Amino acid sequence: MFPGITIVVFIATLLFCETFIYFYHRYIGHESRVLSASHSIHHKRGDLDQGVEDLGWVLLLATVFFLMTIYARLFHLITYSPSLAICIGLILSFAANWNIHRAYHVPGHWLYKYKWFRDLKDNHDQHHRYRRKNYGITNPLFDKIFGTYQPTEPMLQKKI
Repeated sequence: MFPGITIVVFIATLLFCETFIYFYHRYIGHESRVLSASHSIHHKRGDLDQGVEDLGWVLLLATVFFLMTIYARLFHLITYSPSLAICIGLILSFAANWNIHRAYHVPGHWLYKYKWFRDLKDNHDQHHRYRRKNYGITNPLFDKIFGTYQPTEPMLQKKI
């Protein structure tokens, strides 16, 4: 297998994870009768008390995907390099989403010094204002694709 396939698989894994996280947050976190109740606590209080429970679900999902990759490797459904790329992509994607989301809710977090983070935080704040909008945690790509994007307030004022 040529080395470029590993890079393609890694990028595809990141894209898959972002897509999965968007749909999980939108349909499981907000519309499932079981899990939306626990996620709604985070929206009502805006604090991180719910974060530990959310982390449990994130770790469970990451573990399931990780084990599926190992299973596929053990039964020779994929070769070593792509399976490693998938595992690294899963870990990086879920860790980035979890840590960035936690940082949104920590006043004075060191990431606030970066404009890209403040922009993402503004996008996330819109999700807390409009619960049916801005489900993407680390980027608004899928919100824009699926029509759930709500521009931040300063962006709305600039258009006027």
